Amino acid sequence: MMTAYATLHTAVRIVAAALLIYAAAQKLAAPRSLRATLVALRIPRPVLVAAGIPVIELVAGFSLLSVPRFATTPVLVAVLGLSFAGAGALALSRGTKVKCACFGQADGGVLGLRQIAMLPLWGGVAALAVCWSISTRHSC
Repeated sequence: MMTAYATLHTAVRIVAAALLIYAAAQKLAAPRSLRATLVALRIPRPVLVAAGIPVIELVAGFSLLSVPRFATTPVLVAVLGLSFAGAGALALSRGTKVKCACFGQADGGVLGLRQIAMLPLWGGVAALAVCWSISTRHSC
């Protein structure tokens, strides 16, 4: 029988995984959006980076669903969260309005505070994945 904590934990992981998988699918369907965002941020090798981001999102999303106990799962989620927040901070620090390609063409927002504000949430998802692996032996 699942406890309320385990149910909440599972729900958070499923929602986070769904967001990552959806975001990756949108980026793969419309890669120009992400490349344009990376070019606007002056990220080196935007084509290579644009190819890697959705792959990492897919791996992180499916890892949250299938192997949350695996050590790389929380690392991938944390790295993505830091990358998203870093992109927002970079846009803000340069004082430029950069179209967010977080969800491909479906996202009409601008990079900035939203990505920075989401960092604690991504950190929480990563912590839950760590906690999930610990909770099998101890209370987290």
